[in-house]
Amino acid sequence: MLSRLTKHVSQLPGALTKCNRTVIRWNTPPVREMLQQVKRLVVIETEQMYKTRKQKEASHQALRPPLVVDHLDVPAGDSSQQPV
Repeated sequence: MLSRLTKHVSQLPGALTKCNRTVIRWNTPPVREMLQQVKRLVVIETEQMYKTRKQKEASHQALRPPLVVDHLDVPAGDSSQQPV
């Protein structure tokens, strides 16, 4: 937010003071009016959108199942013969 105007910063409602922070506010006319003034600086989403986004991020960061490779057992007498 390098090019922010002082009046835009003063319009930020409540705890919207730091970057990359999530704040939940009631959908009231004064809050909507404040957010309308700074709509290019913030992302507005519903609670359902927020939960869906967080769930998608968690599944993306989840550990993958281990890769299991089964090797063929080669008998001791046949080790000199290499498959072609």
